[in-house]
Amino acid sequence: MPVRSVRLRLDRPEDGHLERSRTSSSTTESVASSWTDGEPQAPPLTLSIALRDLVAEAEALHDRLDFATFVDLAESPRLPHYHDGQSQWKRVEKSSTFTLLKRDDEVLALARLDVSVEEVANILAATTDPLHAAAMKGLYGDAFIAGSVAYVQRPHAYEHDQVHQHLAVKTTSFVRSDILGKNEQWCFAENFRCKPQGDSFTLTQGSLSETQARALPARSALKDVTRRVAQLHDVTAAYLVERMPGNHGIRVVFHATYKLGEENEAEGEAPAVVRKAVRVRLLRLSRGVAQLSQLVHRRRFGAQVYADCSAFDVKNPRCTCCTRKLSFLVFMPRTRCYLCGYYVCVTCSSSEKMETHNGRLASIIAQSVHCQIHPQ
Repeated sequence: MPVRSVRLRLDRPEDGHLERSRTSSSTTESVASSWTDGEPQAPPLTLSIALRDLVAEAEALHDRLDFATFVDLAESPRLPHYHDGQSQWKRVEKSSTFTLLKRDDEVLALARLDVSVEEVANILAATTDPLHAAAMKGLYGDAFIAGSVAYVQRPHAYEHDQVHQHLAVKTTSFVRSDILGKNEQWCFAENFRCKPQGDSFTLTQGSLSETQARALPARSALKDVTRRVAQLHDVTAAYLVERMPGNHGIRVVFHATYKLGEENEAEGEAPAVVRKAVRVRLLRLSRGVAQLSQLVHRRRFGAQVYADCSAFDVKNPRCTCCTRKLSFLVFMPRTRCYLCGYYVCVTCSSSEKMETHNGRLASIIAQSVHCQIHPQ
């Protein structure tokens, strides 16, 4: 499946090699262009400055309680009791792989996934319309309506400090949280940062102001006089995705909060989502973290090269999974795996979902248990 990988490691020239870096700048730019195929242009300078301030405020908001505190809180068997007037955390869900907490206008989710950091970055930090829409559809299903990437700004090749990977502006529309409510649209700025080692990254998102959202390309839904769409204002979210030490899996921490700002009651402005609906939306956004593993799983199968069963004749006498003897006449039902081409018994085969290049789901009719666990 031709999904463009998000670059987790930037080439940072050492001080002693700056001159060589300058002479090879044309080569660097040509390679970088292959990473940005299909991406929209960078935002105008004035908007870019405003977006950096917005993201900095969002990062500062989440840094007041660092991610280490969030991890300890989510993994604690007993939730702390505050006596200084702070709201108490409540546990909404808990399993061996996923934990979800909430309090007032705040949610916290933690998931442990058997996937790679880069695979999750490809989903959360998508920078083209098709990849963003496919990721949102995979995480939120029919609750997702549409989405787009309006702007993407990457650091220039000559910038020595290339810590952040991209600054993007995205929009995502969801089906209404309340049967009597309006459909919801979130216009937000997103800052993606990763460590040079590529073993972790952070993704910070902050709602755009009303003026900034209405100025985005093709935002006709916000200008619709019937006001069928309400905006998600004053929402910030942050992800920390890191590889677990001594482990092949990763840990995903998601924290989102709603900080009520000024009311948007001016004439001509799009209506804002009410506080109760925002709380519901935050919970649904956090539950998307639990779907990351399944989405990666489907994308892995979508990237497989299937065995050409007509190119060779296989008559393995035993199931390649359980080693049970197969009868080519009767008695033991068997089927042929679409990935490896070998025969397996029906007990060791299954039907799996995979994601195609445009985000649609398709089924693999037959697949062996071995190929399901160890896709290439």
